[in-house]
Amino acid sequence: PDPLKAPVLYYTVDASLGGGAFSPTSAPARLAADTRRVTLTSVGGAPLAAYNGSASSEYAIRVTAVGNSGSAPASLTQVRLYEAPSAPQNLREAAGAALPDAVAVDWDPPSVGAVAGIGFSYHVEVSDDEGATYHVTHLLPLGTNTASVGLVPSSPPRALAPGAGLLVRVAARNANLAGLGPWASLRAFTALPPSSVPSIRVVTISSSEALVAWGDPPP
Repeated sequence: PDPLKAPVLYYTVDASLGGGAFSPTSAPARLAADTRRVTLTSVGGAPLAAYNGSASSEYAIRVTAVGNSGSAPASLTQVRLYEAPSAPQNLREAAGAALPDAVAVDWDPPSVGAVAGIGFSYHVEVSDDEGATYHVTHLLPLGTNTASVGLVPSSPPRALAPGAGLLVRVAARNANLAGLGPWASLRAFTALPPSSVPSIRVVTISSSEALVAWGDPPP
């Protein structure tokens, strides 16, 4: 420590909303000199509120060190609070023919947590051991609401076999990494190959033509 500087006796934390006057927060009026973090839940007696896309919903938080000789210049930071999104909606297998070595899923955006100008990113994870272990397969940007999984990224990676079952789960995160929402989950399957063609019969019609016939494959 600099011997010419007075030691800190305590810290104060106040804040303002939307560029207004600074007000007391839910933090104690005086924080001990060894304090390095504090959780705020209100400013000026009002609960903290999520950012709504407007500068009027931004907070400025000010921390001041106080010593015997007075207060040091305050440190200031701007904060936007984001509500963690809800689970993606309508997680489903993507339209189209099922594949023997991959599963494709898509979904709709969460209903909670959207902010004007702030999108979601998505985490996609899969499990091929009935949920005992999940592996991240995709970290998708805003606007990408579909994913195809053809490999379980375990160690070593495992390819999907025909008829394999896979648990797929997707969660959304605000674009500023404010929080990962709850998972939406789905059990998906790769396609089985068709059954063998039974009862092939070849009837020779002439020296240059043959008629080939067979029955329906079993279900």
